[in-house]
Amino acid sequence: MTLIFNQRLISCSLSSSSSLMIYRYFWNSLNIVWNKYDRKRVQEVGPDRACAEWLLRCSGSVRFKNWGTFISNYNAIPIGAPSQFKIEEIRAVNACITSEGFAYLDGLTDLKKIHLEKCNQINDSSMARCNKVKDTLESIALIDLVQISENGLAYLAGLTNLKHVILARLPSVKHREVVLKLLQNELPRYLYSMASTERTSPDNNNTSSSSSSDRNDEKKTSSNHDKESGFECNICLETAHNAVLSLCGHLFCWPCIHQWLETRAHNPTCPVCKSSISREKLIPIYGRNAPQTDPRDTIPPRPAGTRQEARQNRSFGFGEGVNFQMSFGVGAFPFGLFQTTFTSNNTNHVYDPPPPGTPERYQHELLSRIFLGIALAVILFIIFN
Repeated sequence: MTLIFNQRLISCSLSSSSSLMIYRYFWNSLNIVWNKYDRKRVQEVGPDRACAEWLLRCSGSVRFKNWGTFISNYNAIPIGAPSQFKIEEIRAVNACITSEGFAYLDGLTDLKKIHLEKCNQINDSSMARCNKVKDTLESIALIDLVQISENGLAYLAGLTNLKHVILARLPSVKHREVVLKLLQNELPRYLYSMASTERTSPDNNNTSSSSSSDRNDEKKTSSNHDKESGFECNICLETAHNAVLSLCGHLFCWPCIHQWLETRAHNPTCPVCKSSISREKLIPIYGRNAPQTDPRDTIPPRPAGTRQEARQNRSFGFGEGVNFQMSFGVGAFPFGLFQTTFTSNNTNHVYDPPPPGTPERYQHELLSRIFLGIALAVILFIIFN
């Protein structure tokens, strides 16, 4: 009896371990597919849109130039010319991005900020590929990245345009002082690091301070950072403008929360804790020497839309109308006698497929393949039945 019980335990453990291996293999395969660099896609829609598609596909978010909010929904990526929308900030928290996907950074001309946090598959080679944006990148944050070591942080020395560096909770980094000294010597601009919260400049790189002053600087910079982060909007993650406070205790910009309420008019809930909110339950916050006006009395400006006039059908297919075709004859399939065909086409009403790179174009191609497969299946059924 004991032998049978032990055999069952062994079989259960083997089955659970094998299922776990299959589970990991499945998700690793998906990550490889999601992070695969598609050169053809980049040439088709431009590097900025291709990079946005990669990040949003892997649970990241982006912010375009002159935009106040981040985009985390794949279907919300704007459609336009490749030079119209430029990525200015990248944010990836608990995202499944890998080093292979960092090839999409090539070609980004306006990227200034990168925030990477709790992305367990980012390694040192990912930092090496950040050199593709070394001419524009001004700020980088690396937080809770278990595979980043001193070798990966050494690549930051090549980003000569950096102004702020935030390093926090990197367990694989064993010699933090060596890394900070390297960055201080190589970067010509000011350096701000959360790992040691030490601020240096090119004029005082060679000066040394005592350990007590370092600890005081660390406390001051950390307290300043906590104060600044305490007044950030919970939607756009920037300092709250025309700030309002919900009854559940969350701070928002009035334009951000107004847009949120407009899109969820049937069931307005808090974006953070999902509790019930409304316009009347938002409390405006007035600062000292600030105008005492209620931001809720104003409606944030919206971008003006463009409207195009629809074409009018002026006749019945013999000029400016839709296409017209008529066929008559005597006979049976596949041969016909005295068959005549009359066709009237109008070039103004020829169907144009959606532009490349749009979701409508993908749906159009998918439907074409589906109908082609159905037609082939029907033909084969008729022939071999």
